[in-house]
Amino acid sequence: MPEISVIVPVYKTEAYLHRCVDSILSQTFTDFELILVDDGSPDNCGTICDEYAKQNQRIRVFHQNNRGQAAARNLALDWIFENSDSKYVSFVDSDDWVHPRYLELLYKANAYYGVNISQCLHIETDGLNKTIPIEDKMILITPEEEYISWYSAYFWGKMFLTDILKNIRFPEGQIYEDVAIWYKVLFKEEKIALVNEILYYYYINPDGTVQSDWMPAKLAQVRAWDAQIAFFDDIGNKDLIDCASMHYLQILVQHLRNITKSKAITWLEKKRYKSLIWRKLLQATRKYRNTPYYITHKYYVLNNLFPRIMWIYWTVYGVTRKINKTLKRGQHE
Repeated sequence: MPEISVIVPVYKTEAYLHRCVDSILSQTFTDFELILVDDGSPDNCGTICDEYAKQNQRIRVFHQNNRGQAAARNLALDWIFENSDSKYVSFVDSDDWVHPRYLELLYKANAYYGVNISQCLHIETDGLNKTIPIEDKMILITPEEEYISWYSAYFWGKMFLTDILKNIRFPEGQIYEDVAIWYKVLFKEEKIALVNEILYYYYINPDGTVQSDWMPAKLAQVRAWDAQIAFFDDIGNKDLIDCASMHYLQILVQHLRNITKSKAITWLEKKRYKSLIWRKLLQATRKYRNTPYYITHKYYVLNNLFPRIMWIYWTVYGVTRKINKTLKRGQHE
């Protein structure tokens, strides 16, 4: 059986699927199986997956009714534990692509350091980026260092020892499923390996979930962060709490802005959900007002919390500065 299982959930990415699959089939490390899960895609993705499977024995294809990326990943994991003895598992999204040495270096890092998780760096791209030349830079880091300095709350761009995923399944029926469970996996480890090279190309898909108009389903991200914040409060690690609060405040502010711009919900719904996020943001601001992030970026947060009040504040502040400068010049004359 292959050494690595690569899982790719597929949904409405017909324009990018060839690029993704071809990048995986072009790996320098060849002892892998590729599992494509067609999540009821309404375009030709299912047909494309079947055509690849006919041409390459390393590819396995599964079709299911549309149940979301979490369910597609879970289907693949269930199949692996029942039918495969691959040592490692890696995830790739079907609109992204990977460097030819992606599997080789992640596998090498896991083996060299004897750890259960390795991860690489990624770059966000509009699809025009060329593959970046790389070296073999690898370091060993703690889960705390990964979270604080190399934060990547996603399962793509990483390689996992298969056994540590036995009791892990993605929460189905919601988006942002990575954010909901990544920290639980990460903080069970003592060390993880970082391949300090860009091996994963994250495509900014204009039709993807992240780029779409704000909808109530996106509150799953806020709920996931609520649970994550509670997890770090229980741990009592101040550095992790400071880092998590930084991301949390930023995410709440983003939700507030995205709700305002959304064309997918009514005016009354906007008012309702903005009120919900506003309350959470105000509570978080009070709770984390002494963290380094809030102290440094408090005006960014306040400008989004109280735009009208802060407009008056900055107007008065600007007028006051001009008056003081005028008075100082008068004194010197």
